[in-house]
This record gives sequence, structure tokens and C-alpha cells, in this order.
Amino acid sequence: IEVYLEEQPILSIYSEPTGAKIYLNSNDLGYTPLNGFNLHRFYMSGTKVILTGVQGYEDYSETITFKPGDKKTINAILVKKSGSLKIEDYETSDVTFEVIEDKSISGVSPSTEDNIPVGSYTLLFHKQGYLSQQKKIEIKWKQTTTVSPSLQSVNSIEKEIGTLKR
Repeated sequence: IEVYLEEQPILSIYSEPTGAKIYLNSNDLGYTPLNGFNLHRFYMSGTKVILTGVQGYEDYSETITFKPGDKKTINAILVKKSGSLKIEDYETSDVTFEVIEDKSISGVSPSTEDNIPVGSYTLLFHKQGYLSQQKKIEIKWKQTTTVSPSLQSVNSIEKEIGTLKR
């Protein structure tokens, strides 16, 4: 009987954020960080696919090839799941908007804002001479949420009040 000993490959996986679930060809290896994992049970010459994911973040995958004795490290930067927000002009143009929960998301219509984290938000629309308006929206992964604000002019309200007083 001949016995050949090969040094087994070692894999380390880190992610930002930490706590990502790790799969090696559908085998659950636990969570990041994974430091110096010996692939003896999973090792076969050839390519392995590593998938990591955290709720609210896109999955990460990388294809790597191992040889005997390899020591490989994966540093995965996970990307937050996001969508887009499109503000269209409806009855009035140049409407200023802002996301109440995140003031860094703001602009003037018409406008498209990309890479907004998935979630629920409240938009505030305002324009000089018009009543402000709030709208609740939901940003979904890889989708565009379109909103068309409908602001009522102060002049039209004053005319209605004048008509009622007569």
C-alpha cells in the first residue's frame, strides 16, 4: 500500500459587515470571520464557490481554485440591498423633496436617486406658494419607486375660501 500525504488547503474568510453566513458548494461553514479553516473534508482539486450573505445585503460569491497546501483569504465587502427613487413632475415642476429619515437624500424634481437602502421612508415635498405634502414610500431591492407629487397652490385655496365666503 502506498500512502501519499498532501498538505490540505487552508481558507480564511472575512466580511464587512461580519456575521455573514458562509457556504462552500452548499456546505454550511458557519459565519464570518472564519480564520484558518482546513478544507480536508471539502477539498477536491478544482474550483469552489464561496457565497456569503447577511440580511439586508446582497449575496457575495467568488470562485476560487485550491491546490494542495494553498492558504487563501477572502475579504468580502458586502453591498447593501438598494433600489432607486424617481421623482416625476405632475402638475408643478421644480418641487423640492427630501427623505425625512435621511436628509442626505434630497433634490428637485424631476430627479432619480440611486442606491437608496431598501426600506420604508417618508418623503416631504415643498415649493414656494404651495402646501407641503408628505408621502410614505417603500424602496424595494433592484426596483425603482416612482412618485409624482401633487401639490395644491395657496392661490387656489384662497380662491376656494373666497368663493365660500360669498
